Amino acid sequence: MLQNLFLQLLSTVVVILRLFVSRIRFQYVGRLFHLIFGPGTVPKGLPYVPPFEVVSPRCHRMLAMNPGVHTLHGTNIYICGSGKVRAIVDTGEIITAPKVVAKILDEVLPAIGCEQIRCVLLTHGHYDHVGGVTVLLQELERRGMQRPSVHKRRITESGNGCGGFETGAFPAVDFDCQHLHEGEEIVLEGATLTVLYCPGHTDDSVAFVLKEDFAVLSGDSVLGCGSSVFDDLHAYMESLRRIRLHFLCQNTDENEGVDGVEKSNSDTRLPPLHSVYPGHGPVVRERALAHVDAYISNRESREEQLLVEMQKKGACWVSSLELVRVVYGDTLPLALWIPAQGNLLLYLKKLQHTQVVQRAPILDLWRLSQTTA
Repeated sequence: MLQNLFLQLLSTVVVILRLFVSRIRFQYVGRLFHLIFGPGTVPKGLPYVPPFEVVSPRCHRMLAMNPGVHTLHGTNIYICGSGKVRAIVDTGEIITAPKVVAKILDEVLPAIGCEQIRCVLLTHGHYDHVGGVTVLLQELERRGMQRPSVHKRRITESGNGCGGFETGAFPAVDFDCQHLHEGEEIVLEGATLTVLYCPGHTDDSVAFVLKEDFAVLSGDSVLGCGSSVFDDLHAYMESLRRIRLHFLCQNTDENEGVDGVEKSNSDTRLPPLHSVYPGHGPVVRERALAHVDAYISNRESREEQLLVEMQKKGACWVSSLELVRVVYGDTLPLALWIPAQGNLLLYLKKLQHTQVVQRAPILDLWRLSQTTA
C-alpha cells in the first residue's frame, strides 16, 4: 500500500518535471547526462557490434563512441557512396564528436578512397544524431576542405519546411540546413538514397532507402536490437507499417492518409527492401521483415497488456509508474523506468482520446472509463 502511494506521488512529480524538461534545448541533454554519469558503457546482453564495418560496397558504418543505456553500442554513422565524393548519415553527439570526426577524416575516409563529403543527412534531431554536425563543419573548414551541405526535415508553420522558423520539437539551432522532402533523391556515385518520412519517434524523423542495397537506413524508427521510444504512438505505428509495405514492395500510394507525410513529387518506385541499417544496434539482414513485424506486434501487444492490467485494477486509480512495474516486469533496468513511463503515457493518452481510459484531474492517476469497466 505504501509502495503504491509512493509510486503515485513520484509518478505525478515526474510527469510535472517532464513538462519543464521538454522546454529545455534537447542538445544540452547529452552534455548534462555525461557530466552527471560520465562516459557510458555498452549494456550487458547485447550482440556484438564492431566499431567499424563494411556493410556493402557502397555503405560503411562506424560507431560514434557514445555507448549507453539509451544509445546501446552507440550511434551508427553511415558513409554512403562508392566514389571519391560521398554522404554521411548522422554524426553522433557533441561530447565524443572531436574523436569521431578525427577518426572519420584521418582514418576512415582515406581507407575507403573518399576525398570529399558532399552532404550530411540527418535522420532526426536528437542530440546523439545531430551533435557532431558543427564539430565536423568546423574541422573541415580548419583543414581547408569543402564544406558539405546539411539536410534535415524541417517542421515549419508553412508545412513544407522551406521557409520560416522551425516549429517542430527538434529544430536545427547550431547549423543551417536544407529541408528534406518526401521522395527526394540524393544521387551519389554507386548509391541512391531516397527520403522516406517516418514521424513518430520524433516529429522530424525520416529514413533513407538505399536502393542499390535494397536497404533502409531507419534512424531510430527501427533499431537493430531492443525497442525504440516514440513521441507520437499513432504516427509511429503508421510509420512502421509504411516501412513494412516497402519490404513487401507495396509502395505506390501508401503515403496517402499517413499523418505528417507530404505527397511526393517523385514517381520513382522503390525496390523491395531486404535489410535494415539502424541508427543503433547491429545491421539486420536475415529476417528483416520479421524484425519490423516484431516492432509492430510488440506495440500492439503492449497496448493489450496495458488494458489487461488496468482491468485487474477495476475502478481503482493507478499511476503510470505503477503500470511500468507490472507491464514491463522486474527485469527492466531502473534507468529505463522513466523512458518506459513516457511510452506508457503515450499509450494512455491514446486510450484516453478514444475514451477507453480516464485520467484524474492534476494527478498522474488513471483508470478504465466507466463505460469500458
